[in-house]
Amino acid sequence: MSTTVRSSVKAQVFGAQNVTETLKPPTLSNRIQALSEEAEDTDVLGDIEIKIEKDGKVLQYGKHPMKSLVANYINLLYGLINSVGGYTGSSGTSTVAPSVVKPDGTSTNTYTEWYSTVGSASFYYYYYGGGTPMGCFAPANDSSYGIVVGSGTNAVVISDYKLGSQITNGTGSGQLVYGQHTLVGPTVDTTNNKAYFSFVRSFVNRSGSTITVSECGIIARNYWKDGGGVRQDVKYLIIRDLINPPIQVPNTATLTITYYFEVSLS
Repeated sequence: MSTTVRSSVKAQVFGAQNVTETLKPPTLSNRIQALSEEAEDTDVLGDIEIKIEKDGKVLQYGKHPMKSLVANYINLLYGLINSVGGYTGSSGTSTVAPSVVKPDGTSTNTYTEWYSTVGSASFYYYYYGGGTPMGCFAPANDSSYGIVVGSGTNAVVISDYKLGSQITNGTGSGQLVYGQHTLVGPTVDTTNNKAYFSFVRSFVNRSGSTITVSECGIIARNYWKDGGGVRQDVKYLIIRDLINPPIQVPNTATLTITYYFEVSLS
């Protein structure tokens, strides 16, 4: 029995304007079909699906294979496995994962466990601490982490630490309004020996002109805080995918990116 980890990305554009209406049946290019077949032999794989709809009709549909987990992800996973659980070290100390590279290109350590108490021999008081090693559920209007999109076209490599050219949150030229995230699942399918969930975020174009999106990814947040303040706040890229060919998001349209993660036994 082998274990396969599957993940995919779905991108959908709704309410599109200024799109040439060619009502041909949705098809995949030969190149994309071939890449999808190649991806079937990998251990970590998935797809990027792109759909443009207008007046309830599908005008464009595409599908891309995804091989996108980068080195930052494996470094943090190593640190999580290395954690004891129920950390009982001295005040302010932590279990430190291997360093990750932040979007600004600098390297730093991440905490996978962190313990906080402050006191003295005669009187003890506590800063109750907490946090998350790999949070991705960013709120609306926050483009610093969670699912993010960009216009870069450079090839994905294992050492990627940022998108090629990230699109930021806003209504100005070249910006998209970042929405809230949604999680769907998890679902355990015992009949087919698989489990899966979806991670979704929408982006609205209010810039006044069409915006090209050619990449997407996920930035995670390593965050720890206690009564004394924020002790750690590190954001780092864990997934990056190219959308090829790039998609055009017309003004007032909504782009929805869905990452689909699956673990299956075969």
